[in-house]
Amino acid sequence: MKTKYWLIIVSIMMAIIVMQREFHHCPKPEPCPEIDSTSSVTIIPGDSIPHQAPKVEIGKPDSIVPQPIPKKIDSAAVAQAYYSKVYGYNVMVDDSTLYVGFKWMVEQNQLKWTIPNIANRKKTAIIHKTTIIESVKPDDPKLKVFVGMGTGGNLNQFDIAPAIALLTRKQHLYTLDYKVFNEEFWIHTYWKLNWKFGKKPKDFP
Repeated sequence: MKTKYWLIIVSIMMAIIVMQREFHHCPKPEPCPEIDSTSSVTIIPGDSIPHQAPKVEIGKPDSIVPQPIPKKIDSAAVAQAYYSKVYGYNVMVDDSTLYVGFKWMVEQNQLKWTIPNIANRKKTAIIHKTTIIESVKPDDPKLKVFVGMGTGGNLNQFDIAPAIALLTRKQHLYTLDYKVFNEEFWIHTYWKLNWKFGKKPKDFP
């Protein structure tokens, strides 16, 4: 009878040692974050209507080149044309990418001012890139407990053994069973094996 108690005590001590070893956790390394990037392109159309630039005042001419005067002239018509304000508009560039035009005014045979009209018709593409960084939490297996029963024997002896099994967070399995007829305690310990058979091919996902 004393032997039976000693077996029970030894079994309990072994179970306590195993549990202490199993529940001692080292600090887990920080997981690598997941990075996801998305890109989009926004097309900004060019100017559909020319915008008017500031008026450019024209100063005095740098030089005057006299020209021959015709013998027969209409003095009144010449004076009228001289003092008249003449307005005009000229287009310098007009294509799919650029438009340039000038409004102008001439008075007393001199260009007084000009106003440029410019339109940039070239489309502009803006690329938007968004980067999302998410933290990934590593899988933390939970402690699992199972209960069951085993039976077996041979031609001369038969036994029934209720059992309890513990699957730990480290994926180790411990079982404790009691053989009813033989009055025996058994503790079984199993460790998970990670076997790697060769290297993965380069094109393996």
